[in-house]
Amino acid sequence: MSATANLPPPPVKRDSYGNDNGRHDELQEKAEKLSSSMSSANSFYQERLKDKFLEKAMKDATSDGTSGHNNGTSDPMNPLMLEAEMFAIKDYFRLMKFKYLEQHAKLDLMHNLTGEEGKILEPGENEEKERTNAKKKAALKANKVHLEELRAEALKLSHEVSSTHREVAESVGEVNNYMKKVKEMEHELARIRGVHPVKDRITVTAAEKLLAEQDEYITELTTNTFELTEETDKTSDEVNRAAKQVASSSREKERQEALAKEARAGREKGDGKVDELCSWFTSAIEVYRVLLGIKSVKPVGTNELHLEYETLPSSSGESRKPVTLALLFDETTKRLEDAKLVDHSANIEDAVEIARRSNDVPSLIAKVRTRIQ
Repeated sequence: MSATANLPPPPVKRDSYGNDNGRHDELQEKAEKLSSSMSSANSFYQERLKDKFLEKAMKDATSDGTSGHNNGTSDPMNPLMLEAEMFAIKDYFRLMKFKYLEQHAKLDLMHNLTGEEGKILEPGENEEKERTNAKKKAALKANKVHLEELRAEALKLSHEVSSTHREVAESVGEVNNYMKKVKEMEHELARIRGVHPVKDRITVTAAEKLLAEQDEYITELTTNTFELTEETDKTSDEVNRAAKQVASSSREKERQEALAKEARAGREKGDGKVDELCSWFTSAIEVYRVLLGIKSVKPVGTNELHLEYETLPSSSGESRKPVTLALLFDETTKRLEDAKLVDHSANIEDAVEIARRSNDVPSLIAKVRTRIQ
């Protein structure tokens, strides 16, 4: 080995605190060269990187000065130390370059998105932006609520539109059916025109006249049918009433025939009791008519009876017109239904009501006689 290998390292300049001034100056010089080479970069980030590098250099210089030089590894002039320090500095600068490029890429991206240059935040800007962001968040929340309302309304309208669409589809289907029927009618009309030539057809005027005549004929037939139906109903009612009267008369006839047969048998035997009763009954009727002032009795229809009263002459001796009492009976039960005076103003409604309830015709006849005199 040469003699120079065992030589001690050159003395290191130190300050009053024991720091290595020579290496500190060297690192500071390198930092200044680095900062001058990055003059084209952003000034803000350049200053920050410079401060970080100087801080790192001061820390390294302080640690190297206090660790001692027992083995010579902290000596900047040691060839073994230079290579390791060079690689460490390269790695450090590579990391700084990566961070710088990353930050610069972020700034370029923000510039491309917003079109604004990067700004340096001043104190209080974050609070202002937080307040602005809070307002924007509140507005965004309100817009979301409004959007949800619009979505619900759109959903409701979609259901209504769907219902309307179904209705329109049904209407379109009906229209298509009508169009199909119209086409079928057109084909049928064309067929009829082919079967029936024009020369065999009648004119519109003749067709309208024929239609009017047929309408009149149908109306007349309908009227006659209605009248015949009413007459048939009335005739049926009359036939039913007549049948009931015939049945009642048949029973009465049988009873009277039995009485007449009995009277004839008694007369043949010399019994004149029946003749005496007939004479007495006839005389009683005449007396009753005279007492009640009844001039005549005339049946009207099957259930109506007219009694004509004789009236007393007036105070001047002039004769008065006879008064007629119309009695109406029920066709089935033969009970009194109603009574009225013909051409006379006397009020007999109360007497008629009492007689109708009790079916007391003689009492009614007597009361009417009293009221018309």
